[in-house]
Amino acid sequence: MNTEQTLINAGLTEVEAKIYLELLRHPYRKKFDLVKRTGFSKSTVYRAINALEDLKIIKNGKALSLKPLANKHNKIASKLHKIQSFLAMPEGEVEELKTFTDKEEIVVQCLKMAEHPYDTCLDFGDFENYTKIIGESYVPRKFRRIRSKHANHKAILTNFGDKSAEFCTKKQCDAANSQVESLNLDIKNQFVFLSDTYDAVFFNSFEDPENPFAVLVKSKGIADFQRAQFQMLSKMAKF
Repeated sequence: MNTEQTLINAGLTEVEAKIYLELLRHPYRKKFDLVKRTGFSKSTVYRAINALEDLKIIKNGKALSLKPLANKHNKIASKLHKIQSFLAMPEGEVEELKTFTDKEEIVVQCLKMAEHPYDTCLDFGDFENYTKIIGESYVPRKFRRIRSKHANHKAILTNFGDKSAEFCTKKQCDAANSQVESLNLDIKNQFVFLSDTYDAVFFNSFEDPENPFAVLVKSKGIADFQRAQFQMLSKMAKF
């Protein structure tokens, strides 16, 4: 399911969803800018803007957090609510925004994160349970094999168990240029991929193992924010 369809399922019209996503990419200065950019009629665009403003998910030409929309709906709300903090947009453009609900699509996107051009891959969260969602140890090992050909790796694990211990031995980490630390934080069923230089962030939520949910966001503002959080946690983990 793509992001536009997710928003439609959450209660937006097709026009409202398209305009919200357009504002994620480029805020407007004047409402009529959207008429020219989208090709919709003036009355259609203005109605959609008013509806989105009433929902409090856009303001002054900018897309805001989806939390107000998530709070209005139950089933889809659980998915939108998990990502709403990531979608409180900072200044700057969002180049790409995609959602994934199919396990195979999540695995494909996970492996793509190993291929991007960066110097150091940064991972954070509940790796222990994430391995069970994406296919036990096979996928992480393939990810590491791809990543280690061109980049280093730092990970902060918030739930360390048998799977993590199996995957993160000193010998394996040394061979793959990996540094792995654990922190006793109450963060489970979430895992995030980012890097030091490439501006894509891949958020994964899997409270319901049968229905995992992932979001890919490409945005310098969001990536910088996640890097700052990782840097802060790195000091706690004593990298």
